Amino acid sequence: MKITNVRSIILKLPEISDAADGTQDDLVVIVETDEGITGYGEIDTSPMVGKAVIDAYMSHGMCYGLKEVVVGKDPFDYEQIWEEMWFKSYYYGRSGPVMHVMSGIDMALWDIMGKATGKPVHKLMGGSYKAKARAYASALMPETPDAVKKMVDSYVGLGYTAIKFGWGPLGYDINKDIELIRTAKKAAGDKVEIMIDIGKRYQLKAALRVARAMEQMDIYWLEEPLPAEDLEGYKILTASTTTRIATGEEESGRRAFRRP
Repeated sequence: MKITNVRSIILKLPEISDAADGTQDDLVVIVETDEGITGYGEIDTSPMVGKAVIDAYMSHGMCYGLKEVVVGKDPFDYEQIWEEMWFKSYYYGRSGPVMHVMSGIDMALWDIMGKATGKPVHKLMGGSYKAKARAYASALMPETPDAVKKMVDSYVGLGYTAIKFGWGPLGYDINKDIELIRTAKKAAGDKVEIMIDIGKRYQLKAALRVARAMEQMDIYWLEEPLPAEDLEGYKILTASTTTRIATGEEESGRRAFRRP
């Protein structure tokens, strides 16, 4: 089996706002083969930039468009394909949109392998570890305590046992943030976990204050309170609070997580 084409489709709502809502647009990657099997991948990135990463012509040895790298390969050689995409985009890649597109292509390759073998992809990856996974609701933080309470009540009524609120008004006024978080936890009660995503809007002093306030509320985690590159700040923060700190969603690939 050989890959014959890689193309992409941009999906976009008629109108897009600057809200932190990644469902407003999307890039779908389509990998076609000479045996009629087509694989699909999906990417949360800047869709126009991602499309350019696929379609770009080869500029020089480490500036290939990824379509040119992938076409002609056997989709079952997915590790070799990944390494070649990494090397041939090395000068302009290694993070950001290039890694996003590499992930979408890799997803499509696994889709092809699953269809070709007649097996679910999780079986090809080693099989099930758990029969089911706990789901949590995820929403933008409402502007007022009353709206927070109504949203918590709605999600609890749907059966959720964990809720994450993020972005929205968070990160601009610490006192308001703490009030909204406290309202969410009070409405949720002891049997429902609350997680908070600040969206990288704090500096260390503010993050420390909010994390310590969260300790008293038993908030399950505080997500991305600091800019992604503030590694020293994260080191201090995690050593200074018992609140779980979640971060790393801007990182790309295993190499990024191996950095000291």
